[in-house]
Amino acid sequence: MDHRIIIQGHIYNPPLAVLDRYLFTRKKERIIAGITMPGLFSIYNFHETLIGFILIFVLEFAATLLAIDIGLQPLMVVVLIVVDFILAVIAHIPHKSVLLAKNQRIIESNQFQVIKINRRISKGKLFAIFFDSLLLISAACKIFFIWELLRDGIFSPLGIFIVIAYLIAAWLHILCTGDFFHTVWINRQNNSAIAGFKESGGVKNSATRIRFLLDEGNYILGPDDETMPAIIMEQNVYYIDSPGVPDDEDLNRIIMRQLHVELQRNVIVKGIEMQLMAIGSLNQDT
Repeated sequence: MDHRIIIQGHIYNPPLAVLDRYLFTRKKERIIAGITMPGLFSIYNFHETLIGFILIFVLEFAATLLAIDIGLQPLMVVVLIVVDFILAVIAHIPHKSVLLAKNQRIIESNQFQVIKINRRISKGKLFAIFFDSLLLISAACKIFFIWELLRDGIFSPLGIFIVIAYLIAAWLHILCTGDFFHTVWINRQNNSAIAGFKESGGVKNSATRIRFLLDEGNYILGPDDETMPAIIMEQNVYYIDSPGVPDDEDLNRIIMRQLHVELQRNVIVKGIEMQLMAIGSLNQDT
């Protein structure tokens, strides 16, 4: 996230709409101090997502042209391709609730609440699997149409290429399409918010400092940069102090500065609490 844009002493902080959109994108989980951190505000491997998205177009376009050439009705395939894109985006909708629940599980100490959170995670995953399955069914429909035309010729080089192309495209839809659209949306909203920040002279979308009390311990302070989240000490009490919402890299940076596992765990829990508080999801069912 663009935390380092500074105008007249004001630090840019992404608005809630941008932060919320991050929850729909794929994350890289990290295991630190025995805790699996699912992430919140980060985007993982967008370049690979972009390549996969482009490859979808290449495969679907090539396979569809060949299918039309052997007699397939173009409207039928085009409709299924459009449906594929819609399903791929819808399949990402439960990613937000699953991601929030995984983060809430880390900071929750009540085992009864943990059980409820686990149920929400399972429900969200089943929802995503259902729509991913529809993408595979869509690919199977296209293959069936090709088989209707070719029959035994489905095992010819042409038939095999079309079948494989549609199957790979369906797999890439599951992996890439939703991530691509949500990331593009993030960039569009973020660029608009940054423009507003600059036009207002740093007033609009300006970061408000957030401070969270840490449990007792001998923490390593820093980093010594007021534009970045850091651990500070005042009157022998330690805090996480952040100009706006810390993203996943910010949080990871101050966690890894700590030498002891217990201290790392404390920073993880408080850091995730800060992130969840920023989007109003600290103690809410989602």
